[in-house]
Amino acid sequence: PLAARGLKVGALAIDLDDLPGIEAAAQELKSKYGERPLDALVNNAGMAFKHAAPEPFAVQARATVAANYTGTAAVCRALLPLVRPGGRVVNVSSRAGDFGKLSPELHAQLTDPHLTLDRLDALMQSFVDAATAGQHEARGWPGTAYGTSKIGMTALTWVLARMYPELTINAICPGWCRTDMAGDRAPR
Repeated sequence: PLAARGLKVGALAIDLDDLPGIEAAAQELKSKYGERPLDALVNNAGMAFKHAAPEPFAVQARATVAANYTGTAAVCRALLPLVRPGGRVVNVSSRAGDFGKLSPELHAQLTDPHLTLDRLDALMQSFVDAATAGQHEARGWPGTAYGTSKIGMTALTWVLARMYPELTINAICPGWCRTDMAGDRAPR
């Protein structure tokens, strides 16, 4: 419908594990369409291990945070400068990212109104490190890699909204939807 109205609409698939590819995509957009060619950016990539997954929690934590937080943060670093003033950014998060499951200290750090992107990166890495050591819950993190990655996504959204006040940046939770990740028992 938008293209039929003469609007330039497109999707750009990016591999969240390919940091040079993310930068190359940003450069390609700039060279083809100018300095700030984007009106909107939707970050909808995500992954989760099944409850019965055989991989150790440390492996699950590393892979899940890499996909759901680190890769998305890299896309935002590369592409948000290309979003026009007044543009919109939507990050798909989840209610599984429950800040109430954090220790009071981590909760305070992750909701600090002065939290920076670098500090958030370090906090998310500290979860992965704690999971690798088998100490994540003892250090105040939840027992869920997916939920923790989505806590990172929501905190990322808050930080980015402060960094780019000319944009509308939100996190949403679409609920349990039928996808390859969520399965076919989801209600919609």
